[in-house]
Amino acid sequence: MLSRIPLVGRLSRNGSSSDADSPNSSGKRGEFTRGPLDDGNNCWSEPDATSFSVRGKMYLVDNVKVESLDSAFSLLDVDLFESTVGKIPGFSQHPESYVQSQLRSGAGAPFFFVLNFATDRHHLVITYGVDEAKFRGDNPLVKLWNAFLNGSPEYRQERLKVIPRIIEGAWVLRKAIGERPAIMARKLAFEYYQTEQYLEVVCDTSTRGAAVIVEAVATGAPSMVLDLAFVLEGQDLSELPERILGTMRVSRILLRRARLLGTPAEGDE
Repeated sequence: MLSRIPLVGRLSRNGSSSDADSPNSSGKRGEFTRGPLDDGNNCWSEPDATSFSVRGKMYLVDNVKVESLDSAFSLLDVDLFESTVGKIPGFSQHPESYVQSQLRSGAGAPFFFVLNFATDRHHLVITYGVDEAKFRGDNPLVKLWNAFLNGSPEYRQERLKVIPRIIEGAWVLRKAIGERPAIMARKLAFEYYQTEQYLEVVCDTSTRGAAVIVEAVATGAPSMVLDLAFVLEGQDLSELPERILGTMRVSRILLRRARLLGTPAEGDE
């Protein structure tokens, strides 16, 4: 079964309000929304997890990968914003985050898994909902996820893996990102923010190891279609086969239209 996490490190809010309707020369800010999987522009979508290959049951013996089952998580929201106050770690506590909007609604929110790819300026925040029906019984997914939720930073950093797939993009982008599975913490610095409602992984993309990738993505974003799949790496036979946690596709991002987040208004909740 899915283990619930005790409240850990709840932080005070240091968030801000958005200016989603600020005009610029080529449209309005805040137009980055869910869109079609194919032929989308400045949007996000959710590709099929079964189109990704993961480590099979006997991978450590035969090196064979297999088609993943469907995603363990559901993609709920992808937020792209430009911060006027620098990096915003722990964005899930921000009043304008998707997580807080759902918690305020009182609609029986799931447990959230959040990936916050942060620079000093732009943030890409991916929010998944954990489908607890898929975390019943005794299987590798349950074992890995519960170990990740309760694990040390060192454990987590050796487990969270990304599988990139470039659908459209220039050669320099393909070279910078690649399409091989990679342990994310080997390129990015991680921070964790965890409560009973969510786990947020802040992926600091301003590190030296990520600089080339970030520059390539920023330059090529308007013509780029990029898929990302996230998985916890199985490192012994009891943790295999792997299963994709969640996927995301971003299509032809227009960074100049990212919504703005600045200082909070007086009395903002």
